[in-house]
Amino acid sequence: MGVAGLTLLLEATRRALGPALVVVALVFLGYAFAGPYMPDIVAHKGVSLSKAVSHYWLSTEGVFGIALGVSTNFVFLFVLFGALMERAGAGTYFVQVAYALLGHLRGGPAKAAVVASGMNGMVSGSSIANVVYTGTFTIPLTKRVGFPSEKAGAVEVASSTNGQLTPPLMGAAAFLMAEYVGIPYVEVIQHAILPALIAYAALFYIVHLEALKANMRPMGRREPRVRRFTTISAGLTLIAVTIAGMYLGLDLIKDLMNAAPGIPVGIAVIIYLAALTYATGGSAKPVADDEKPPEIGPTFRSGLHYLVPVGRR
Repeated sequence: MGVAGLTLLLEATRRALGPALVVVALVFLGYAFAGPYMPDIVAHKGVSLSKAVSHYWLSTEGVFGIALGVSTNFVFLFVLFGALMERAGAGTYFVQVAYALLGHLRGGPAKAAVVASGMNGMVSGSSIANVVYTGTFTIPLTKRVGFPSEKAGAVEVASSTNGQLTPPLMGAAAFLMAEYVGIPYVEVIQHAILPALIAYAALFYIVHLEALKANMRPMGRREPRVRRFTTISAGLTLIAVTIAGMYLGLDLIKDLMNAAPGIPVGIAVIIYLAALTYATGGSAKPVADDEKPPEIGPTFRSGLHYLVPVGRR
């Protein structure tokens, strides 16, 4: 049964992810049996078939171990609700906000790709989904302003991969860290904030250097500079206050959830309905490839309710 289970698992892996991971797994499986025939530096006694299969299939250190348990108990739920948020329009909202903020700069669409991928990483946790969702919009825009196809794709892939570092939802590795090390997931999130900011700041700076090397020109604006500065300042202040309140109030929220779960849930519902009511009054214009970046105010206002579920996580 163990041999049959491992064989079926390898075939399922090949169908879902391709042959590369299957080859890597077979190399390590072969190493367990070929130990006596290996060079001295990597040689070992080897194992019998029954012992190897028992370890891989029946123990908690093989297939049915911590990694699979974390994936089924936590990762699946976060990825599922992240996908629901994206289907509801959160992904499009993040892309448009990033383009409205940065589209007028040198290499603006590429910079918008960096920021949009980071914002999508907050709700996705999947680098592949991040590339597919944001790349369909940002890559054509990035190429249109002068970036070669290779660099346009590289910017999007690097930005989306770093999305797994972006709290509050990160890749499966973050849940495994919490499980193996034995610390709360909230602490993993708190420690991940600074590395995520550094990674995206570095990507943003690299894109800026590439735009300078290519002598790209800034795109036009839709609104006056003073109004734009005021809107950006207000939006960044609102986001900073929300994030600070979310992380500083985690202990209070935990205590309330234990004592009276209805209170924080009710507060979240009220905030969501208020944000949704305010957002429905916006008039953000959909972004088209041949247009200038949209106005920041209406674009930011049109999806404020998407930020509430991110905070609730």
